[in-house]
Amino acid sequence: MKNKQYFFLQGLPRSGNTLLGSLINQNPNVCLTANSILVDILWQLSIIKDSSSYKNFPDSTSFENVTKNIFKNYYAKFDANKIIDRGFWGAPANLNEIKENITKKPKFIVLYRPIVECLASFVKLGEPRRDQELLDFYLPNDQYLGMAYMSIKNILVQKEDYVFVTYKELTEQPIKTVKKIFKFIEEDYIPIRTTGLKQININNTVYDDSILTFPFHKIKTDAIRNEDIKVENYLSEKVIKEVLEFDDILEYL
Repeated sequence: MKNKQYFFLQGLPRSGNTLLGSLINQNPNVCLTANSILVDILWQLSIIKDSSSYKNFPDSTSFENVTKNIFKNYYAKFDANKIIDRGFWGAPANLNEIKENITKKPKFIVLYRPIVECLASFVKLGEPRRDQELLDFYLPNDQYLGMAYMSIKNILVQKEDYVFVTYKELTEQPIKTVKKIFKFIEEDYIPIRTTGLKQININNTVYDDSILTFPFHKIKTDAIRNEDIKVENYLSEKVIKEVLEFDDILEYL
C-alpha cells in the first residue's frame, strides 16, 4: 500500500466546502474529509505537553510517537491515498503543528467567498441576530467565521503553498475547479458528475446535523447552483459596511 499524502482545506463557512467534497470524493483515490477533529486532538496534546504532568517526566520520544503518527493512524482505514483534511490548519499554532508533526511543506486548498455573503447566508439559513450581536458572534478570531478568515489570511501572509478557489468558480465552473485542484495535488482527473450528487459519506459515516441549529452540511443533490445571495436582503447597511471593511483577503493574493 502506498504511503498516504496529506493536503489541507481551509475554507470559509458557507463557501461550498461540503459541495467541494461531494465532487472531489467521486475520485476513489482522493478524500476530502468532513470537519476534522485532528486539529483539536493536536491542540489538546500541545496543552498536555505544557502541563506539569508532562514536564515532570518529559519523555519527548514517546510523546512524538503519538503526535507524529496521528494522521497515519487516523486515516489508516481510508481507501484513498490522498487525504485533504478540512480544518483551521492555517491558524499560526495549527500551522506550526503541521510542520512539526505532519509535513514541513504543507499544501493548502483555500476556498473563499466574500465574508459579507457568508454572513448573509447564515442569516438566510435562519440565524437572524441584532447587528452588533451578529458581528460579535461571527467575526472575532475565536468564532467560526473569524477563525476561518484568520486562518486563510495567515496562509496567504506566510506565503504558504496554496491554490485559491472561490465559491463563484466552484458553483459556476465545478469541473474546471476540480481539475484545478487535482492539478495542484498532482492527481489525474477522472470525469465527475455535477448532477445527482450524493451527501458526504465517508467510511459509512454521515454528518449528523441534528446536533446543530441548522442543516449546515446538507447539499442540493439535483444540480449545482450559485446561491447568488442579495446581502442587502439579510444584512443592515451598518453590518455590510463593517464586514466589507473587515474582509481584506483579496489584498494578499
